Amino acid sequence: SRLSSLKEIRASLEGAKEGVSKFLNEVDSENYTVLGNIIKCDDKYTKAVTALLGEFLESLVTSESDLSLLKNWVSENDENALEILLADKSADIISAEARERLQVKLGAELTTLSDIIELPEEYKAKLTPYLSSLFIVDTLDVDKVASLESSISFGGISDIAGNIQIRNRRNATVLHIKGSGEQGQSAIERNNTIETLENELVSLNEKVANLEEEVSASNEMLKSKVEELENARLALSEARADYAAKNSALESKLASMESGNTRLDILKNRKDETSKL
Repeated sequence: SRLSSLKEIRASLEGAKEGVSKFLNEVDSENYTVLGNIIKCDDKYTKAVTALLGEFLESLVTSESDLSLLKNWVSENDENALEILLADKSADIISAEARERLQVKLGAELTTLSDIIELPEEYKAKLTPYLSSLFIVDTLDVDKVASLESSISFGGISDIAGNIQIRNRRNATVLHIKGSGEQGQSAIERNNTIETLENELVSLNEKVANLEEEVSASNEMLKSKVEELENARLALSEARADYAAKNSALESKLASMESGNTRLDILKNRKDETSKL
């Protein structure tokens, strides 16, 4: 099924660097995963979120503070490259002043990623400060983007279609315009599809269970009606047999009575003849 296929693709870590894939397959820990596998959002934001987080979607993230497990593995597998997003839960959330400056410069309302993204509880504290530095706007005016200073504290901004992004590199602002070749289903779109299909599967299973109950009840009713019919047939057969027996006895009695009447008539005739003599 499509749901199984998508889950297999997610579990196979398709698109992840070989080192990331190998690490997750070899290390027995639920505290490490790929960022793209744990993010969900409303469909209307998917393209923008993918654009803003694209460079890290196939990177490792961890809910642990102690990186000993990762360090030990890297020391034994130094031929494999991997990347981990070490988000800082103690980092400052972007200030209201910086947010206001961005909105004034762009002339657009900002939507913060941390407000629209769903994350497992164990990753929220670490990733929220980083996600709060990323924004979505309905449209991005390239001329207004050029007026942004990198000194304004923000991580990145994307239009809602995910076609234009600004990335803040501290001493430079990078403008990225998406090409027509950058297509395909992203990890976030896959996660959303999996969730939708899982919800549909739950709904279908409930309907199947209800139908099975109805079929079971109908079968029980049918069984009861069949038993009633068989009992009625048996009763009819017994009634017919009883009728036949009684009818036969009655016919025998009638025949006997007719024979008696005939004999009586003969005796009467003899008596009458004797009387005449």
